[in-house]
Amino acid sequence: MSTYVERIQAQIDKANTATGKDDSTLVQAVQSLVDGYGAGGGDSGAEDMLKGLIERSATEITIPNSVTSIGSNAFSSCGSLTSITIPNSVTSIGSAAFRDCGSLTSITIPNSVTSIANNVFSSCGSLTSITIPNGVTSIGGSAFSNCGSLTSITIPNGVTSIRSNAFQGINKNAVITCKFAEGAVPGAPWGAPSSVKIVYDP
Repeated sequence: MSTYVERIQAQIDKANTATGKDDSTLVQAVQSLVDGYGAGGGDSGAEDMLKGLIERSATEITIPNSVTSIGSNAFSSCGSLTSITIPNSVTSIGSAAFRDCGSLTSITIPNSVTSIANNVFSSCGSLTSITIPNGVTSIGGSAFSNCGSLTSITIPNGVTSIRSNAFQGINKNAVITCKFAEGAVPGAPWGAPSSVKIVYDP
């Protein structure tokens, strides 16, 4: 089985063929990025270079099990990204981590994640549905703002806090299914259009 870095190298080769650019240094950059996250840190320079690669070529990303946290703005504005899978090793996703990923249609968030940060999926205009995992207890401000195609949201009963404008600008025909009783989490509809339907199903 190929390593994560080897799979990234394959993506780099694909990008080089398509663009005529030489991105061989990204192999070291990606390794630095993965090592940094595994230790709870991160290499912003490597992160920027990886984002540059993703913007050009990658449409699907599976984050390796060595990663425990995803930094703020880590994949923001990666316009080609359509699908991302996050492993159970990840416990923290930083603010705006996937903001402006306009082609993103599918994302798998593990139960190990305990909070949805501010702006984390804002302006992901192709995202149509999201199921918040059972481990999440809070949803940050503008977390899903301006996701105009978002029509289905499921919120688990463990959520006790939803910040302002979390769902501002979602699709006007959206349905938000809450697995808690009406009134248990104040602020409904949390910035969503008045036409949005909220279903309480504790």
